[in-house]
Amino acid sequence: MIDDIVTDILKAEGWDAYTNDPADRGGPTKWGITQKAWADYRGHPVTEADMKSITEQQARDFYELKYIIEPKFNHLSDMLTPMVVDCGQCNSRWQDRPPDNTGVPSLIGGRYIPENLRLSGKILWEARVERPFTG
Repeated sequence: MIDDIVTDILKAEGWDAYTNDPADRGGPTKWGITQKAWADYRGHPVTEADMKSITEQQARDFYELKYIIEPKFNHLSDMLTPMVVDCGQCNSRWQDRPPDNTGVPSLIGGRYIPENLRLSGKILWEARVERPFTG
């Protein structure tokens, strides 16, 4: 299941396309991974050549760790995991402001980010969705 989720992310991010558009504040990007995100993940500065050389397996490992394992969404049930990850990737970024009268934080346009996933899991847990965790 996790492999399928990561495959969907890679497809949504343009697969193995490399971009370095000056109008894109993300700078050099491959597999949807920005140079800053890759440097943070690797623990040291990375070059444009490093970005161009990211393999599919490296991208898969990055997304699995940063967007599924670290926010602990691998502990959600098989039914909820894809939904929560999809909410983070396909919808919007949670804005850091108080919830509206529904209790759900407002959304702003954005990308698939760990903060979105952590908050999605927190909302599901606090809402006491029936059996959200399997373990």
